[in-house]
Amino acid sequence: MSITNYYHATINQGIQKHKKENTIFVVQGMSEQCLSQFEDTNITDKETFLSEQHTAFSKAWFTQFFTALNTPKEFHLISYAQLTYLFSYIDPSFFMERVVVLQDNLRQLYPLPKSLYVEKEENESIEKRSDLMPLHHAEQLKIGDNYYYSLKSVSQQLETIDLHQDEKLLELKDHNGDHEVIDMSDAYELDVFVNEVMQGSKAPTAYIKLHTKQPANQHHQTVLQKVNAFLKTLGGALYFLPEVAVEEDYQPLPGTTTALQQYWGVKASFRNLKVYKNPNSSKEVIDISQGLIVDTIIQEYENAKDNKEVR
Repeated sequence: MSITNYYHATINQGIQKHKKENTIFVVQGMSEQCLSQFEDTNITDKETFLSEQHTAFSKAWFTQFFTALNTPKEFHLISYAQLTYLFSYIDPSFFMERVVVLQDNLRQLYPLPKSLYVEKEENESIEKRSDLMPLHHAEQLKIGDNYYYSLKSVSQQLETIDLHQDEKLLELKDHNGDHEVIDMSDAYELDVFVNEVMQGSKAPTAYIKLHTKQPANQHHQTVLQKVNAFLKTLGGALYFLPEVAVEEDYQPLPGTTTALQQYWGVKASFRNLKVYKNPNSSKEVIDISQGLIVDTIIQEYENAKDNKEVR
C-alpha cells in the first residue's frame, strides 16, 4: 500500500467512525496527493489547506471561512493551521462542540520548507517562541539539512482521536548494515525517520537500540509498536537491535595487525584502553583493544563506500 493511500484510508476511517452531521474534522501534515483524494465538497477551504504562512489567513479569509463552516454539509475537513487561525479571530467555544481533531500520533514533528524557517536572532532566548512564526507552530527546528515544526495546542478541551490504532510488537534482529539504527535517547531521531519515510527518502525499515538494563518507557513502547504497524503496511518494519556487550578479549583482523606492524615495527601491538562497559546502566570499567576501534572505523568506512548504512 502506498503512503498516500494508507493515510487517506486511515483518515477516512476516523471520519466515518466519528462523523455526525456538520462535524469539523481537523488534520495536519496531510500531503497534497492525499488531500486530492477527498471530495472537494468536504474540504472547507482547499486554497489555504496546505498553507503554513501568516499572510494566507487574513480577516478577509476568516470571513469567508467562517461562512463556509456554517454551511451545512456531511462533514467539514480543515487543517490544524486553519483551526488555529480561526480561533484567533473568534471564541473557540463557538465551534468547540463540532470539532474533532484526528491526531497523527506517529510523530510530533512536521516537515517545513527552508524558506519558512525563522532564524533565531543572536540575542534571542532559545526558550522564547518567535513572534514571526505561524500561530500553529510551537517550535521550529533545523535537524541536519532538514527543517521541521511542532504544533502549538489551541485547546485542551477539543475532542482528539489518535489516527493510528494498530500496534505490532517489534522482533529482535541483528543489524545487516543496510538500514538506519535509531537511538530512542535522542528526542527527534524516530520523528525524523518517520517523516523521511513519508516523504519517500528513506526505506521503511529501521533498527531500535535496545538497552535491556534501562527502565522500560511504556509511552516509547506504544509509539514504536504503532510505527511498526505503519511500516509493515509499506513492506518494512522496526526491529529491536540486540544489545552487544563490549568485547574484552578481541583479536584484531590480520590486515589491521599487518598495517600496524608495517608502520610501527614488527613488535608493535595494539594496547588496551579503559572504557565503561555499558554507560547506560553502570559505571563498570573494562579493557578494550585499540584493534577493535580501528577495525570498527575501517568497517564503517567500507560501508560508506558501498553506500550502506553507517553508525
